[in-house]
Amino acid sequence: MLLSIVSYQNLIKKDTKMSKPKTYVTIILDQSSSMGGTKAQAVQGYNEHVQQMKINSKEQDIFCSLITFNGDVFEHLWMEPADKLAEASTEDYKTEGSTALRDAVGYAIEKLNRTVTDKEASHLVIIVSDGEENSSKHFSNSALNELKDSVEKTGKWTFTYMGCDDKYLQKISKDMKIPLSNMAKWSNNTPELAMRGMKRTADKAGGYYRSRVNGAIASNNVYSDVACLADFTTDEGDPVPVVVVPDLNIMMTTLLNDGHEAMNIKNDGHEASCYVSPFNNYKPVDWKG
Repeated sequence: MLLSIVSYQNLIKKDTKMSKPKTYVTIILDQSSSMGGTKAQAVQGYNEHVQQMKINSKEQDIFCSLITFNGDVFEHLWMEPADKLAEASTEDYKTEGSTALRDAVGYAIEKLNRTVTDKEASHLVIIVSDGEENSSKHFSNSALNELKDSVEKTGKWTFTYMGCDDKYLQKISKDMKIPLSNMAKWSNNTPELAMRGMKRTADKAGGYYRSRVNGAIASNNVYSDVACLADFTTDEGDPVPVVVVPDLNIMMTTLLNDGHEAMNIKNDGHEASCYVSPFNNYKPVDWKG
């Protein structure tokens, strides 16, 4: 265990020059038909994220975007200040259709890349699903990885993923190049298990925000301090957090526009309001071509 912890010492990158951090949080939530049995828990999980962001926004600037997906992709909120967020209501969270996971992630990355102008800011992308990708039309694995790799060159992007199946999580980790320690398993077999998973992911996000205040700019161990999947189906305590010493030799690169055109989307003119339940405030993404 000691060797595992030591090997993770360099996986949280820090910038000692930051004063008040700015963090853009994007929640990408599955709303396909398979999520219907745990609607209340999914909404409560989102609300727990809202609470975490509000608590931690006292020491940093946090902006929230909310994307959901089934066979289509929906934008509910875009870069709303944490202190203005409203909690969601269960009746507004509609579950139906298939699972266009890659399209949702690709849409979020591409739009963040276009609309966030502060290159000193960090990004936390939280993906929650209970099933497998089966209907994306705009992004293949290779196209999504190309776009994801282009933004990760900054060293300031953190991606996490919470899913229900061990084998599929292993596949997602490989396909999307997300570290296993940023992956977690949850269960939708019962409402109690589902709520446990949703609460744990929100709690872990709180740990990420606290690390931002201490100078972290990205993390490869949001959900686990060792190189393995986190198990959010149990109520066992978490390991003691790793204390990380800043690495002053990390060289940051500047994010450049690489001309990536795989998404080819247009703004649908949707203006989200952060003062109402966000799941009742959306339009499908309008794709060009």
